[in-house]
Amino acid sequence: MSACWWRTFFPALSLFLLTATFIVTKTGRDTLYFSMSAGLRDLPAAYLGIAVLSVPAAKGTLRLMRWLGPRRARVAGLAIMAAVQLTFYAVVRPGGGWVMTAIFILIPSLYGVLLSLSWLLGADLLDLAPRHVLARLYSTMGASSLLGALAGAALARSLAPLIDPRSYFLLGAAGLVLTALVNAAAHRAFPVVMMRPMNDLPLPSTEGGELPGSQRIWPLLQDRYVALLAAIALLGSISGVLIEFQFYTIAAGRGSGATAMFADFYLWINGAALALQLFVTPPLQRRIGVNGSLFILPLALVGAAAITLATGSAAARAGMRIAEGGLKSSVHRSNWEQSYLPVDRDSRSTVKLLVDGMAARVGESVAALMLIAGVTMLDPGWITGVLLATTLSWLLLTILLRRNLGEEDLDALRPDLPIPDGCITVATFGEGVQREMESR
Repeated sequence: MSACWWRTFFPALSLFLLTATFIVTKTGRDTLYFSMSAGLRDLPAAYLGIAVLSVPAAKGTLRLMRWLGPRRARVAGLAIMAAVQLTFYAVVRPGGGWVMTAIFILIPSLYGVLLSLSWLLGADLLDLAPRHVLARLYSTMGASSLLGALAGAALARSLAPLIDPRSYFLLGAAGLVLTALVNAAAHRAFPVVMMRPMNDLPLPSTEGGELPGSQRIWPLLQDRYVALLAAIALLGSISGVLIEFQFYTIAAGRGSGATAMFADFYLWINGAALALQLFVTPPLQRRIGVNGSLFILPLALVGAAAITLATGSAAARAGMRIAEGGLKSSVHRSNWEQSYLPVDRDSRSTVKLLVDGMAARVGESVAALMLIAGVTMLDPGWITGVLLATTLSWLLLTILLRRNLGEEDLDALRPDLPIPDGCITVATFGEGVQREMESR
């Protein structure tokens, strides 16, 4: 087999294993946290904690990469998380409380960092490859991530009648160790990093612990297109948190029997995402283009919110969560990443940080504060009403976003683009940090 094939195989396998591990761990976490009603009461505070912790987690990742170098940080991060997960296994218990809420917050925050480092493994091993090879790489890694989520959900579902939810943390620790071994094998097989010339890409500034381009973030909001992207990200995050909270109200108080429910849910949501990505996204992009495809998720959520408000049924709330998760992970994500193409290339990384890194976190915080203010109102009717207003506003802003595009911008959003530019943005950021580490 060619070296290029192996360079693609290792990142894809790493992402498959890590995503499967995350889903297994998340199933155990959700089962324990929502086995009693106290978990649901503490959930708004947990959402706020996740939003607040995102920036320190990003800065901590940069510091770890500076200290150890990107390759060592990738393996060490997985080993540290495996030890942390073993600690979680020792202290987890059913219900809420500050310990369980801290665990609920830390799992997605820390796994988000690890997943980012796993995505950067592809940029590490195939930096100088031709564009068509990079296209295959990111396509393969995306499919591996979805397949990993599906495999993790299937494993969690098959083990639900056999083991207790705490044991899922042990399985997660084993998965983290296995992923670390795969990454170490990749580094050993390809000890020389394929790096492009130093002057080919700008080095992100990380002086003083600042994220790249943060000194230029606020002036960018004066651009109407960037402001619309940020507003859409904010509304999308508010909607996502409220939809997930409504789903968790269904599971609260079901005890250990919720394990099968959560595993089934992750099977449905990831199966739907994979099917949509394989069979729906390509023809949609060919028929209505990237920008037109951005209407699908908010339009679907407007209809789902209206149905849920009218019926108030648990099935409608669960269906809305599956639709939101499936569409966001497939049709919407691939097109949303390409919505950054009309932005000037020199500013694109900073705009992505502003939109996905800041505006989305602000939206999560707003939704969390809304839930904290109305936490005694466990009747989900008011949440669905807010959801309908939020998704309608999201749809309106998407219309304005398209109207704000010129002909050249619409040409940039061509449906035959091989990979989302957001993947290149993430890779570029990692390459810059890696060059900085190696130069010291």
